[in-house]
Amino acid sequence: SWLRLDAHLPLDEALDINTASLIALLLALPAAALLSDRIGRRPIMLAAAAGFVLLSWPLFALMHTGRPELVLLGQLGFAVLLGAYAGPCPAAMAELFPKPVRCAALGAAFNITAAVFGGTTPLVAAALIAQTGSDLAPAWYAILAPAVALGTLLTVAESAFRPLDPAPQLA
Repeated sequence: SWLRLDAHLPLDEALDINTASLIALLLALPAAALLSDRIGRRPIMLAAAAGFVLLSWPLFALMHTGRPELVLLGQLGFAVLLGAYAGPCPAAMAELFPKPVRCAALGAAFNITAAVFGGTTPLVAAALIAQTGSDLAPAWYAILAPAVALGTLLTVAESAFRPLDPAPQLA
């Protein structure tokens, strides 16, 4: 919708760009997950969060040009950053919690975050545009959440090379 309404791309071009970006995300996710198995979850996620903080504004600006090749470049940048963060994220989250509360803690953390940020993002983006008059204002929201994640990641120890609690033995 944003590409069509604010970047003024025809619907078919916007959908083609979104499809290409989703393919890039599909490739980036397992690549980042595998890399995190080798060098750790924390460095990959720190780099991705820092990339979001530093690159969200320029990537939004590229997409706002309305030039299909620049819009594609902006969306590919976001896809790679998202893949780099989301690839190792499930393993990192599972490694944060002890076995007795792992499922409940993961479920609560994921669903509360999805409800708060996923559910409010379109509303916040529209409000930011309305308040500022700038179509690029949602970039600030796209910077805020990764900045919080970056701060959190700086306080968490690497967990990739420690074994998880053993699974219970079935009788």
